[in-house]
Amino acid sequence: VTARLGDGPVAAADVATEVTRRTLRVLSYEARPSWAATFVRRSLEEDPRFEVVVRSMTSRGVAADAGVPPATLDRAEDLADFDLIVVSTPDALGDRAVAALENYLRTREGAVVLLPGEAGSSVASRLTGVTNWTVDRRPALTTVEASVGSWTASEFLWPSAWPAGAEALTGCLSPSRCAVWRTPVGGGRVIVSSALDGWRTRG
Repeated sequence: VTARLGDGPVAAADVATEVTRRTLRVLSYEARPSWAATFVRRSLEEDPRFEVVVRSMTSRGVAADAGVPPATLDRAEDLADFDLIVVSTPDALGDRAVAALENYLRTREGAVVLLPGEAGSSVASRLTGVTNWTVDRRPALTTVEASVGSWTASEFLWPSAWPAGAEALTGCLSPSRCAVWRTPVGGGRVIVSSALDGWRTRG
């Protein structure tokens, strides 16, 4: 690169850019089976940029695994190798798992995606800082506009107020009601899908 101002001397610099390809490691942890988790997992599995390992708790004490996932989310050291952790039905998690996820967000500075059910407010509250949630059931499907196209949903889980630093990712029906949003936790971030049944028509 060479540059100069007016008739001044020419300044020159050599610039090197190294391009590498790295597969992002994703843990899909399904505390209970859910259609939302299945949709998200299959979408990630089809993308070559992601290496997805899965633990799906199909019933009490019985799990279906793909790859080599940790047995639980209870130990932060078991989560450190993952760039992203997708958690469905987080209301089924215990205190140790929530503490480990908090540690992961603050020390590993990774990302956690929450796919909550209607009862997911207690765990989601601890990870997001949202104190109250409202379940919004609509008699007809509502169109959600996003940069990648529109989709529909009829059941939403809205935070009563956005936590500090939260921002919309897509699909806002109003300034404070967005289908997908995120909030920082330490150096990491928590992403919440507020459209509970959005998986039904998401292309």
